[in-house]
Amino acid sequence: MGGTRDQLADCRNQYDILVVRYEDMIQNSDREIRRIAEFLGKKVSDDDVKVVSERTSFKNQTSTKLFETEDGSRSSLLRKGVVGDWENHFTDDSEVKKMENIAKELYAKFGI
Repeated sequence: MGGTRDQLADCRNQYDILVVRYEDMIQNSDREIRRIAEFLGKKVSDDDVKVVSERTSFKNQTSTKLFETEDGSRSSLLRKGVVGDWENHFTDDSEVKKMENIAKELYAKFGI
């Protein structure tokens, strides 16, 4: 191992960076909430994790009035909450491939 991964590790340690991926939050939100709390130096109980998980769930976020506009319509900030749904918002396959390649390069570069 070496090169970019070592640089990322140095950067993470120097700047206290925690990488949290949406896919990981969807797959196991409790684990990721605990990881975030640990990174922040906070102790959390099982009940704390449950409350945070429920309050930050996509279902709860879309049912709140937080994202409503003055006329009562919903903001487009939140879409479906589905991993990979971003692909449906491009006009052709070449755009999807381009974004996939950019993501792969960034994941490889930063070891995530």
